Amino acid sequence: MASENEPSRPIELSSLNTPSSPNAPSSPSEPSSPRPSSTDHEYTIPSEQPRPLVFPIWRGLLLGPVIHFPALALTGAMLWLNHSSEFWFDEGRLSRLNDTSINNILNALQLLAKIYELFVLVSLAHITSQAFKRRLISDGLPAGMLTAGYRVGDIFYLMSPHFWSGRKGAMRLAVFLFINTMLAVLTGPASAILIVPKLGYYRINEPFFPGAMPIFLDSPDLHWPDLLDGAVANTTECSQEAANYNIGCPGAGFGSLYTWASSWETGGLPDHISFSDHAGRVTRRLQLHNRKEDAGVFATTPMSVVGSTVSQLETMIEEQALGKITVYNHKMELATDKTTIPVYQPLANSKCFVWNETEMDATRRTRAGDDGKMGADPFFKCFSENDDDRCHRTSRLLSDRMRNRRIPVRNSNADMSYNLTVGTSEDTLDGLPLTSPLFSARLPYAISGSTTPGQRFVVCGALSHWIPTSVTVDPNNKDVLRTNITDLSIFEENDVGKAVTDRVIQIDETWLKYVDPVLNISTATESDGSVLVSKRSTRLSLLLAPFLSRQDSSNSPLFQPVAGVSGGTPDEHVKSIFENCLAAVLADAISRTHAVIEPGPLMYLRTDENASPEDESGSRNLRKFQSYEHLWERPDGGLDRDWFMKDAEKHERMSPQLREIIKTKRRTNVSLEFDAYRYGYGFGSSSAQPLGTVAFALCVVYAYLVVLMSYLLLVAIRASPAVGAWGDLHDLVTLAWSSTAPTEIANQGSGVRSKGFLSETVTIRAVSKGGPVFMGRSKDQASLLRLEKGKKYL
Repeated sequence: MASENEPSRPIELSSLNTPSSPNAPSSPSEPSSPRPSSTDHEYTIPSEQPRPLVFPIWRGLLLGPVIHFPALALTGAMLWLNHSSEFWFDEGRLSRLNDTSINNILNALQLLAKIYELFVLVSLAHITSQAFKRRLISDGLPAGMLTAGYRVGDIFYLMSPHFWSGRKGAMRLAVFLFINTMLAVLTGPASAILIVPKLGYYRINEPFFPGAMPIFLDSPDLHWPDLLDGAVANTTECSQEAANYNIGCPGAGFGSLYTWASSWETGGLPDHISFSDHAGRVTRRLQLHNRKEDAGVFATTPMSVVGSTVSQLETMIEEQALGKITVYNHKMELATDKTTIPVYQPLANSKCFVWNETEMDATRRTRAGDDGKMGADPFFKCFSENDDDRCHRTSRLLSDRMRNRRIPVRNSNADMSYNLTVGTSEDTLDGLPLTSPLFSARLPYAISGSTTPGQRFVVCGALSHWIPTSVTVDPNNKDVLRTNITDLSIFEENDVGKAVTDRVIQIDETWLKYVDPVLNISTATESDGSVLVSKRSTRLSLLLAPFLSRQDSSNSPLFQPVAGVSGGTPDEHVKSIFENCLAAVLADAISRTHAVIEPGPLMYLRTDENASPEDESGSRNLRKFQSYEHLWERPDGGLDRDWFMKDAEKHERMSPQLREIIKTKRRTNVSLEFDAYRYGYGFGSSSAQPLGTVAFALCVVYAYLVVLMSYLLLVAIRASPAVGAWGDLHDLVTLAWSSTAPTEIANQGSGVRSKGFLSETVTIRAVSKGGPVFMGRSKDQASLLRLEKGKKYL
């Protein structure tokens, strides 16, 4: 290529620059080039044979797999490992690879991640250079993007004016180069995330033998009823002192609650309380959360029946053969996706108000709609959008009852008197009363500088809900029964009702009496000896005792709260104390609903050949195992510790009868089915590796696959040719060197300064079929020919 004003070539190509060639110099008046000719150095041009430069598409499709296969193979292996969450080896132990140390394995995999990065870079560089070379021999490229196909991964090039010269003439190629460069840069960290195993919990495939899961409890209306009444806990023991020890009684958590309350003086009230099951193996935790803007307290805890069942299951796993889970250190998580009937736990919301004597009369006259201290809005949170459902109606009624609550009768100046009731209401919905607990108390207050105690009046209400939950237990982490409800502040969000099914719990007076049973009754004689006063010791009075202090001038307990380190008035601290206590007592009491199951949770470890769906003769009762000291009952009635192990072969597959039994039970009973996880090194999502990190790495890998497959598909559809020449930047430089330079850059050896020239379209053309090829501006090569597939060129 040559214009009329261009200088002669520095290298003699006499055989090519014929008079008819457009590249021959045409202006004798133009000064000659200062560069020396080939004869000055006794340089002779070697003779070359013409060769094909552009090939049919089939050659490109054959060559492509050779270049892309290593990257694609490793990509497939990586995706399989990370989507299957494969466990590899335990933490701190040697692997199964010839006792190779873990550090050596991790280092080798880091090297593999780097090799994968190089494979991907080769793949991206190949498709990018092919796209740019194909454009160079067809429509041409902006001069600034002439070397763009060789600069994949060069971020600085993306910020140069050379790259931005393609925004007009080659926008799609510029975007293609930008994407491939970003992928080349991000593939390194992404491959390290996906190839190097991470510490975490990984699922154990088929951890239990067939029939061991699920565990069936009773019907859902027994475990989480909409109405708590006397029928739920009508045992004689629950109204006496044994209520503190009987796991099925609403008041059985008194010991743990009292220990929690006793810590108030030294460290304030903790935001959690721990309760052990009757076997002492699994601990469930009650969580407390003070709501924003003085809106009360939330409290929740897993169901006691779930904790005791998990405790029995862990005992069986440790001492029996239930499958892989018996061999491995594990944690278990409730598989909510496999259960037909959701598992629930209670959420209690309490709200209290505190006044002094001068405020009482005015407050008692406050009614709904007034703008007094209690306001007119409901005090309790509902999680549904229907303003006229059971929750919203109960919340409004309970708030009004709190405004109209009467002051408890005063026994003496130094005695605390309180009432715990649900009030009376004729309001019902679907046959259930809209009732919830109301608590009111008169407190003897220690007034500074006075021997006569003052009075404070407290009124509280509580609204409870059933909320869906999942549970997890890790024997290596103190056997704490954890739930997926770890942050109670989420229930303060306005849109949480869209994700939570609001089932408000109605509480009847016949159930509430078991929450505060009379533990003992004693009599005392007044100083004149004439009147016998009957004094009762109740569960709530003992629970509130840690918050009482004794005044020096009297032996009577008085409330004498002080401002805490977090600030606030004494009244605000009393309010917080009562809100936390009421929410904790109520949440724990509700969680013990139907805590004792007779004959107990069921597992189906075997079944008779002729069993019907209603037949439970083949079931295994978890409680029965403990009574037999974990011995298995053989079909002939004898006992054998290894019965299950000897007959494991017959349990490899469930019989049709067993499947039918389990299917029927799933529809009628609450079922607990657990997934099991091991802790160690592995691939995929885990608790130790943030999900966002894995998601980022997977996005990078999938983006590479999309780019590669889209490119190959587009090339195949268009039947685009494959360019075999100029695979190296040196070849392209040589071609430019052998071509005539445009006038604008003839004397710019230190770099092109003209931005206009960067946007000039540059192409590669041939003088004739089988003749030499030259590079130049497309407007200077109008008379030259495009390269054709299969033709040979110099």
